[in-house]
Amino acid sequence: MSKRTWLSPLTALSFFVIGVTGILMFLHVRIPGMTLLHELGGVLFVIVAVLHLALNFKPLLSCCRQRNGRVALGVGAILMTVFLVLGLGHEEHHRREGHGPLEQAGARH
Repeated sequence: MSKRTWLSPLTALSFFVIGVTGILMFLHVRIPGMTLLHELGGVLFVIVAVLHLALNFKPLLSCCRQRNGRVALGVGAILMTVFLVLGLGHEEHHRREGHGPLEQAGARH
C-alpha cells in the first residue's frame, strides 16, 4: 500500500474535521470535546499536509511556476492577512466575554 493511498484520505478527513468544528466554534455552538477535537484535528492536518506536500513537492513547484499558481498564492496570502487583521480584536473580545479554552473547561480566572 503506497503512502498516497492513506495520506490523501487522512488529509481530507482532518481538513473536514477542523473545517466543521471551526465553523461551529465561529458560530458559538458549544459541544463537549469540540475544542479538543478541533485542536487534535489541526495537529493531524499539519502533519499529514506536510507529508502530502513532501510527496508532491515537484508538482507543487511546477504549479507555482505558472501564472495561475502564483495568482492563487498571492490571493491566498492577501486573504489570510485580511482575516488576521480582522480577527485581532475578535480574540480579545472572546477573552473578555469568557469564551477562552479555560472557561470552556469550567475553570475561571
